[in-house]
Amino acid sequence: MKIVHWAPFAPSRCGLYEAARDCVRADLMRGHEVLFCDTGPSPKAGEREPPLVGAMDPRGGWVLETSAWADATDADLWVCHDGVPDQEAARCQVPMIWLIHGRPYAAFRLEQDSLGLAAPYTVIRNLGQWPRVKALVTMWDEHLPHWELVVPEGKLHSTVDPPVDGGRFLRQGKVRELTRAGKYNLLVCDSWREDVDVYETAVACYHAAKRRPGTRVHLWAVEPGKDEGCWQHLYRALDEIGALGEVHAREGSFDEVYRAMSAVVSPHSIGVRTITEALCCGTPVVAASGCRYTPYTGDPRNVLDMADAIVRCLDDVADGRDETDASPFGLELFGDRMETIYQGAVGASLEVSYG
Repeated sequence: MKIVHWAPFAPSRCGLYEAARDCVRADLMRGHEVLFCDTGPSPKAGEREPPLVGAMDPRGGWVLETSAWADATDADLWVCHDGVPDQEAARCQVPMIWLIHGRPYAAFRLEQDSLGLAAPYTVIRNLGQWPRVKALVTMWDEHLPHWELVVPEGKLHSTVDPPVDGGRFLRQGKVRELTRAGKYNLLVCDSWREDVDVYETAVACYHAAKRRPGTRVHLWAVEPGKDEGCWQHLYRALDEIGALGEVHAREGSFDEVYRAMSAVVSPHSIGVRTITEALCCGTPVVAASGCRYTPYTGDPRNVLDMADAIVRCLDDVADGRDETDASPFGLELFGDRMETIYQGAVGASLEVSYG
């Protein structure tokens, strides 16, 4: 089967791209002919960088290369991670599958707060009404109860768990040398979003560090310009107790950073990239209540409860206990689950065309 993935080409810049890249490799492992068409990264709302043809991403022992849009017209299936320009979609009638990368509440909040300027939640509803779209797929079972409100019955699917390329994120490998390392090193590295923020997580790390002296709190993927003003008070408080680690913007080679940490602390309860990648690198994760991938969970809105979970994790790390499991995120397992959805989509297309 010839499958074309549509997504922005943005190595180390965009979690959606990283997930799409893993989907491509999962399809290749199953023997499909797979192309990747760049839709152009969107650094700001309403802006698009020009799409690239022939751009290469060689990480993880294989090379993803972007293809020309014209090469997508004779595909058997399109897998859309991002919007495809109307003029390209109109050139053929290839059946589509859409991966829903966004969180439902984030999409709802953005549409609600934008006063009509953005409509990501309604877009999912509209895609479900389009006959050419054979399936909408979430990578998180936890989101099914939300999306079933707007996606027609029979079109909504889940891969249960998201994919992570084990060729990139694995236990063995280079370790980042921290310039401000502590006895224990906590990493906060989730993107700063409207629906989920890292502020409360960072405060929980502060209280955990007070209880376990020698702990350093490191922040990565910090939004440039946003970490001024009120964030400086948090940095100062961490510094006063000797717990301020390194502060960085988003950058590449993140597997090396995970391996340097005692634990990753996340405000999420689903398998977002920071959680799944860290677990694949053998780094324990402290996550929000309800997260099914780690025994260390707490309520991010109750920073002392979250601090308790962090302390439990650090104590287990000190005792040499390993509480990580990367098995749900294997590309083989993900590819098997997607294959079932692919076959259903292609079969549905044939029924419409020839039935």
